[in-house]
Amino acid sequence: MSHPTIDAPESGIGAGLSVVAEPVDARTAEGIAAAHYGIAGAASWLAGEKDSNFRLDAGAGIAYFLKILSPGEDPAVSRLHSNALIHVARAAPDLPLPRIVPTRAGEPDARITVAPEDLRTVRLTTFTPGRSQAAGPRTDGQRRAAGALLARLQGALEGFTDPAADHVSSWDLRHAGRLRAVLDVFPEGG
Repeated sequence: MSHPTIDAPESGIGAGLSVVAEPVDARTAEGIAAAHYGIAGAASWLAGEKDSNFRLDAGAGIAYFLKILSPGEDPAVSRLHSNALIHVARAAPDLPLPRIVPTRAGEPDARITVAPEDLRTVRLTTFTPGRSQAAGPRTDGQRRAAGALLARLQGALEGFTDPAADHVSSWDLRHAGRLRAVLDVFPEGG
């Protein structure tokens, strides 16, 4: 199965966002968790922009977050994200962030075949319960708490390096000008 892209990389939308992939269903996600992590549980779909994301309930109040990345995501970039979580867990273990659950092979993530010609990266972390910031009240206290948490995260990432750290991301404001080429896909005033 080949995965079409909505636009070329020169457009400002890289393969990480432009590859259109079939979502993975909950039953397949449960099989991936069992095969690669040795964890049995019930998978519930969680919304995402491009990946297949699931809450995996393993019973006894234990839950995990299973992320099956888009086939357009560079495996080196996926590993960068895993390595950053590992670094932060060591540097600031008190930060309320998800923790990497290693694969059966002891790796922070795995490359899997979802279907013929559909190779993806998968990552399992602990599940962090809560609600989205947008669902809560907008207060000065909330803004201060979010800023303080982000400052602590920035401090925890100090000294972190990874070979993929300089990858081009559609979300990187240094490259925002490249997105002009795709503005016509949005309705006027959108």
